Amino acid sequence: MHPTDPTGDMSVIGKAVRILEAFSIKRPRLSLTELSQLTGMSPSTTLRRAQDLMRYGLLERDSAGRFTVGSRMRQIAAAAPQVGHLTDVALPVMQDIFTMTRYDVALTVIQDGQGLLVERLYGRTGLRLNYQSGELMPLHATGGGLALLAFAPEELQESVLGGPLESFTSQTETDPVRLRALLEQVRRQGYVVSDRGSNALTTAIGAPVFGPSGLTAALSVIVHHGVEHPRALIDTARVGAHTLSRQLGGKYPRQFRRVPNAAPGTRSDPTTR
Repeated sequence: MHPTDPTGDMSVIGKAVRILEAFSIKRPRLSLTELSQLTGMSPSTTLRRAQDLMRYGLLERDSAGRFTVGSRMRQIAAAAPQVGHLTDVALPVMQDIFTMTRYDVALTVIQDGQGLLVERLYGRTGLRLNYQSGELMPLHATGGGLALLAFAPEELQESVLGGPLESFTSQTETDPVRLRALLEQVRRQGYVVSDRGSNALTTAIGAPVFGPSGLTAALSVIVHHGVEHPRALIDTARVGAHTLSRQLGGKYPRQFRRVPNAAPGTRSDPTTR
């Protein structure tokens, strides 16, 4: 039951909460009309409350006029005890990878049908990267996102693959058939190499992390495209994901503990363009 004021009407806070509750994995972006219908409030009231939330960064609006959960709201979500515990356990593992490679290391979870970057260590790439901690990133175009999507519930996979697949670079894979084949490879081999999927200057190696209840996060190493062959870092990413899964109390699939012998770029190497 939503909070009401003394007159029996829903309070301003209650209306704001109702707007935020309208968003979900299946509904990450909503038009004003959709928000009004889902909340049961008039369009004018919905717009006023949505604008209030936008002023505090709790909602954002895209170029098409649709509302999405805002960056401040994602930062608050990242501070939740469950995510905080994940970050606390993950940081030493990420630091070990960073110390060994001096490359960027990222930790991503699923939120609102996208990837939420909850932690990142910045290495020697010297690049201005697309996503910062607390920001959402596409599941189909990033190393961490693809590692998550491959092991996500089928409903989410179908939602992502059946929706608009934005192209960020000339190498972004946006064909649902090829993406399905790629996700199947990731499920078999336990890692993905996203070469310039969301940034024309970077290559990301992503591996899934499992907790007690299954898929929990993805660990990825981001390098400058062309500087170093990603094969040298696949084992690093997968060992890190295995270590983190074990420390979280999860069960890391046995078949992922060995790095396949296939060379990068062959059919056995799940490399997205």
